[in-house]
Amino acid sequence: STNFTKVLFSGNPVYGENISYQICTTNNGTVQLNPPLTVVDNLPTGTTFIPGLSTVNNAPLLNYTLTGQQLSYDITTSPLNPGESICSIITVNIQNSAQSPLFNTANLFNSTSNVVGSAQTGDNIRDPVLYINKSIITEYPVAGGIVSYRIEVGHEANSTFKAYNLSIVDTPPTSVVLNEGPVVTFVPPDSLEPLVVNTSTTFLSVQFPDLPVGVTMYIDYKMELPITASGDIINTATLTYNRPNDPTIITRTDVEIFRLDNHSMEITKKVNNKTFKIGDIVEWQLEYTNNGN
Repeated sequence: STNFTKVLFSGNPVYGENISYQICTTNNGTVQLNPPLTVVDNLPTGTTFIPGLSTVNNAPLLNYTLTGQQLSYDITTSPLNPGESICSIITVNIQNSAQSPLFNTANLFNSTSNVVGSAQTGDNIRDPVLYINKSIITEYPVAGGIVSYRIEVGHEANSTFKAYNLSIVDTPPTSVVLNEGPVVTFVPPDSLEPLVVNTSTTFLSVQFPDLPVGVTMYIDYKMELPITASGDIINTATLTYNRPNDPTIITRTDVEIFRLDNHSMEITKKVNNKTFKIGDIVEWQLEYTNNGN
């Protein structure tokens, strides 16, 4: 019998980086396996074969055929005796077009072209998946008052790698101006300097180089509402970042909408006593009504 295996041997499945697979054939039988013994390896879609970093039986892999993603090569020109093993290392580079998981199937053919071994791998590409959440902390915002905002940026549960070149941009609604901040904190505390913070009365942006898995960033700041503000206050925060070794920009947004608490006062003045004559005391009643929300 033949034991045929294929496993991820080295490297992290990350875009732009190399990974190596180890393919081993062991003769567990009692008779020789005669050559040729041919491995046909279907490389994962979106990967590129690197022959200079591939070996068979500890020697450079020189004789091979590559048709599309199908790699074929002989592992030995001599019989494989009982108890002997031959291993090859196949190295590929993960292109940005690759999709997770990296399905990879290899088959071993004997001298009569029969499949005597088959193995498959399905390793997931390690990839950052971030979220952005914008919330209002002030309980009852009013026209002319101060509103406290918080922006939270972190990794989703299925995120498996740090994100790069992060940028958070927040443009407040018209006439709403920055009053205080921003204050940027990380949980747990992490050495992520240098941060680049740009602010104006109507603009806020924060940039930093990377965000490791397990680290969450908070941006706290306050905005001043104009006295004439009313209705729904809509505020959008935008996050952009990159996967490792990939210039493609990934964008996430979150919108915070709140209805402004407006105080619309109505005053009514009326006479309490219905009839009176000269010399009587007239009683007036002032009635105040809040018609706001």
